[in-house]
Amino acid sequence: MASESGRPRRRLALTGTGSRAEMFVRAITTDHAADTELVALADVNQARMDAHNRWLRLAGHDPVPTYPAADLALMLDRERVDELIGAPWWFLDSANGMRRFREAVTDTAGFYNTAGFVDDTRAFCSIPVRHDIARRIDAAYLASLVVQDRLPLDEAAETMADVAYHLPKQIFRLDAEAAAR
Repeated sequence: MASESGRPRRRLALTGTGSRAEMFVRAITTDHAADTELVALADVNQARMDAHNRWLRLAGHDPVPTYPAADLALMLDRERVDELIGAPWWFLDSANGMRRFREAVTDTAGFYNTAGFVDDTRAFCSIPVRHDIARRIDAAYLASLVVQDRLPLDEAAETMADVAYHLPKQIFRLDAEAAAR
């Protein structure tokens, strides 16, 4: 379906359907409904996804397909997702979880449709360690692509700098020019 601008509406999927997810669902289905559409939910908790679909029905919207967290790659492919919203704790809470997230998301979305590692932990002292682990996981993933001859070494090095520094800086508008806007 086309947006008011005539362009196709962006197909959004939401990962992590805890209490914070409600603000995303409401924004997608109300304030941004002209340009976006919610096409799927993914979580480890089916009851939370069901609760969001009940709210969608009550608000006059069709329910959306739901997927277990382990089927994220399937959801991205099957629902033709343009953008994935959310950085769910069930992916990011361990090194193996970060690795699974990177493998699932990068295979479909690539590196340049992500914002790097986004952390909303309230454990302030753990933030530097979590970011260091995330950078190491991303570097290991890129190294595996180099070893498999899927990515040249110079492109891997450039991508690592982008994922760890340039993309978050650009996306979150942390440069001087963006801050002035």
